[in-house]
Amino acid sequence: MEITEEKSVLELQGISYLNEENWVIWMNNKRYSKKENFEGVKIQKINLAEIELIWLIEGYRHFIKLSPGEVYCSKNRITFQSRSQCLCD
Repeated sequence: MEITEEKSVLELQGISYLNEENWVIWMNNKRYSKKENFEGVKIQKINLAEIELIWLIEGYRHFIKLSPGEVYCSKNRITFQSRSQCLCD
């Protein structure tokens, strides 16, 4: 997964989950499945309601838990409930 946002944010738009092997997420307006290479991102856990991941960016590991609609900003290491609340922009 390439993060191209100017301020380095992860925004989870949605999760489609059948089981640990069959799932799709929409993050930063792109579709990803388990079979795809997530550059800098390692999915730790996933279910219908949330994902847990490690994001390696700018030499730091960020341990993140996101539900659909939430936004994580690496600049201040805060998860926001929506894009409109995000202070990274």
